[in-house]
Amino acid sequence: MNTSKVNIAIAFYGITRSLKYTAESINTNLIKPTRKFGNCKVFAHFFNQKIINNPRTNEYLENDTNQSNMLHIDHKVISEIKKIEESKILKDLIPYGNAWEDNLESLQNIIRQLISLKIVTGIIENDNHYDYVMFARPDMEYHNEIDWSYITNYSDTSTIFVPDWQWSGGINDRFAICGSKAFPVYGYRLNHTLEYCRAQKLPLHSERLLYYIIKNSTCHIKTVELKATRIRATGTRAEESFKRVKPIKILQAYLYCHLIPRIRNLLNYLLISYRENNFNKNNK
Repeated sequence: MNTSKVNIAIAFYGITRSLKYTAESINTNLIKPTRKFGNCKVFAHFFNQKIINNPRTNEYLENDTNQSNMLHIDHKVISEIKKIEESKILKDLIPYGNAWEDNLESLQNIIRQLISLKIVTGIIENDNHYDYVMFARPDMEYHNEIDWSYITNYSDTSTIFVPDWQWSGGINDRFAICGSKAFPVYGYRLNHTLEYCRAQKLPLHSERLLYYIIKNSTCHIKTVELKATRIRATGTRAEESFKRVKPIKILQAYLYCHLIPRIRNLLNYLLISYRENNFNKNNK
């Protein structure tokens, strides 16, 4: 592949709670190798959140929103928290329960993150055509360089690359590289939160939501060996398990997120063709 023709967008989203601890690894292992490989533009949407308050992770402190200046970003949007939109979504999802069993702080944080993800996805979609879009959380310390040769040699426009560890009953949603047709599926997950809860009759769960969405799309997944650790606003490192997902789980995800959608699309195509043929015969 001629890498000079590969257009790549990198998308950061959410809040800037720990960039003073993670920015160096992001610039070194994500942004720098991507700029070296192809035509790269870095996007970010962050909320102007002044206070970090998450009892589940023992975080309560002021947030320095200027931390985003530590990243080499080309197009950055910082907006106020969309409290009305958050409240409406939260009201719709509360009847299905709370997977974290806290005082809804974690559920609200997931909704806020998905809103930000949707915003940055829309910015990219309206900017230009990109062959690949990398989605990366800014509160992660990335331990190894992304291998773009592997990505471009083993993908198509509908591929979604995800980490090969810590799927938590779904698919790891902390990092992804998506083909040009796949990135809206990944980035607009917010639009399907209520649908997921209704269909599964379960509380919103971030990894399982991603699995549900890919399973019901025409996209397919592959894994990438990229390791990263969550860093709290206090600088505390979360305990991560980098043990690879069992092959049977990867195979199951491949079947549900690759073969089955294509079989379903083929059957739909054959059904539509059959109906069209019958219609044409009856109207001759």
